[in-house]
Amino acid sequence: MKILDSPKLEQKIYLYESGKTFAILHYHEGKKEGEQLYFYQNGQLKSEYSFHNYLLEGLCLFYWSNGKLKKSAFYKNGLLDGEVINYNDLGSLIENLNYKNGQLEGLQSYFFASGPLQRQDVYKNGLVIERKQLSVNGDVLRHDKVNNT
Repeated sequence: MKILDSPKLEQKIYLYESGKTFAILHYHEGKKEGEQLYFYQNGQLKSEYSFHNYLLEGLCLFYWSNGKLKKSAFYKNGLLDGEVINYNDLGSLIENLNYKNGQLEGLQSYFFASGPLQRQDVYKNGLVIERKQLSVNGDVLRHDKVNNT
């Protein structure tokens, strides 16, 4: 992520009582702007994201304390917009979600901890219109279509 080039951008570093860095934040006129970094007490990066015009913007990354990726999400004008992927602390995929203007939209996939697909939902305008539940072996246990009109 890149820090916005602005002579008015102020950087503040916050520390744990131990003296280790808790956060490196950037502000413009007292509001968060540009790159924001948060850290665990062990020094490992916890999250990194950016604000543009005081709203979350672009790719936001969150990490487990072991350094593995926990979540990646894309924001546009402060709203989730695009793919959101969640992982467990071992690095296995647990959710693959899609958003448009802050609402779930399109195919949403959820996975068993062991890896196989567990459930798929289809959303339209923030409402679920279809849901399929699967067994760990991939057998369809339930398949429902919902009429939200």
